[in-house]
Amino acid sequence: MAAVTAAMVKELREMTGAGMMDCKKALAATDGDMDAAVDFLREKGLAGAQKKAGRIAAEGIVDVCVSDDAKKAVVLEVNAETDFVAKNEKFRTYVGEVAAQALKTSASTTEEFLNEKWELDPSLTVGEKLSSMISIIGENMTIRRFAKVEENDGCVVSYIHAGGKIGVLVDVVSDVVNDDIKEMAKNVAMQVAALHPKYTSDKEVDADYLAREREILLAQIKNDPKEASKPEKVIMGMIEGRVKKELKEICLLDQPYVKAADGKQSVAAYVAEVAKANNAKVSPVERLASIEDQQAVPCYIRYNEKTGDVLTANYHGGFVELYHYDKEDGAFTFVDKKVHSGSSVHANQTSPHVHYTDYTPDEKWIVVCDLGIDTVFTYRRTETGLEEVAQYKTKAGSGPRHLAFHPTFPIAYLICELDATVEVLSYDKENGTFTNLDKIALTTEDQQAWGGAIHLTRDGRFVYASNRGFDALYTFSVDATNGLLTLVQTVDSYGSVPRDFHLSYDEAYIVVGHQESDNLTLFKRDLETGQLTLLQKDFYAPEVVCVVPQ
Repeated sequence: MAAVTAAMVKELREMTGAGMMDCKKALAATDGDMDAAVDFLREKGLAGAQKKAGRIAAEGIVDVCVSDDAKKAVVLEVNAETDFVAKNEKFRTYVGEVAAQALKTSASTTEEFLNEKWELDPSLTVGEKLSSMISIIGENMTIRRFAKVEENDGCVVSYIHAGGKIGVLVDVVSDVVNDDIKEMAKNVAMQVAALHPKYTSDKEVDADYLAREREILLAQIKNDPKEASKPEKVIMGMIEGRVKKELKEICLLDQPYVKAADGKQSVAAYVAEVAKANNAKVSPVERLASIEDQQAVPCYIRYNEKTGDVLTANYHGGFVELYHYDKEDGAFTFVDKKVHSGSSVHANQTSPHVHYTDYTPDEKWIVVCDLGIDTVFTYRRTETGLEEVAQYKTKAGSGPRHLAFHPTFPIAYLICELDATVEVLSYDKENGTFTNLDKIALTTEDQQAWGGAIHLTRDGRFVYASNRGFDALYTFSVDATNGLLTLVQTVDSYGSVPRDFHLSYDEAYIVVGHQESDNLTLFKRDLETGQLTLLQKDFYAPEVVCVVPQ
């Protein structure tokens, strides 16, 4: 039997990317035969990939590949389990290879693509190569989706944003293709990545969608005593004005161009300007292909055991999704998806960021907090999905993050992330609307504002909130007559970035999780006064983002 040396293990690792011990075992099993050891690892790798296939691959990157003549392009998303692997150079190289093959494929679905031969090694299919990479990298991976664009009468231009989190293809029909036209197309792609338009132009907007928007706006006006008293002609004019404003937000060509010097020029006007300067006949955007890796990852989830509904909030994608879980057969079914649009004044508000969703206590309505556009939405659960019924607008730049309802009062408490405030809201059970009663600042102007989590005691006597910038917990007492808040105590959270906290089941303790300092802190809670006393601050827990009581 040949001796297995460190040099042989190193060589096999460099050839395959497999772990040191796996390489050592492979060489021992094949009597030092390097080629046989590679085959051994491949065989074991395929088996190992099967074991990892059940794990969720939610992180990853988006990549693009454009033909040399700029007539064809593809954008695709490949997922892994962790962000660490998603940033790995071997993983990124593999994704680039997949994109190059996807550019040439005739497959119309991911399933078809996985079954075709892997161009770089025809002894494998694309799916088998994927399994091999799963073994090498050590995490489950998926080729989630891809989209192709071809244009013979112009060009296709690509844009990758945030290191592979968003990929966009823009197809421009033009009788002139030069650097100016390509730069214009790339700028349009950047616009898509930044502002997430739903449609290319208002011609694509569904008539039923517009009709429903007008119904909602009319209901909002009727619920406002000041506006409801206005003449019908004025009201109809207000509605049409608001519809036009919304169309400018959701339709790409109507959006203000992000690089416009005056801040007013539309994307359509910018495209026309470039076309005129180049004496080109340009049909600006015939088709769009856009993929966001981050859309695969919800930041908040809520399960309604009574109805079987599952709600997910997606921060980066700016949407809320509704699924249904059948307890009897275990089936998990997609029901509906609502994508928000718009932006606000804070640097973190260039696009919608849905951060929270849940049923109201009476389960009549579904509420959604969108941090990116300073809006709390109210939806009705219908037989077919989600129907918007109301919006509550917070102050621009506040960033509504989480909502907590009082157990007996028709009141909800809203924590805003970007200005670190808590709003006391009156909740109308009949129409699902909210009205501001009070707004409390958690910090002064010279303190770091970064609102975190908010929770109530089951008896409704106390509200607790965290500030991730000031690293503090706040105790509020609840007025028994009107639900308004009075600050009782502010305490150091004894960690960095208290991302979440929760009361114990008996509500005698509060556990705080810190994202940056990697620790949990434990506070004892006075059941009468609500005040907190530190018990422990040094329990190690890496990068805590959520705390769930047992």
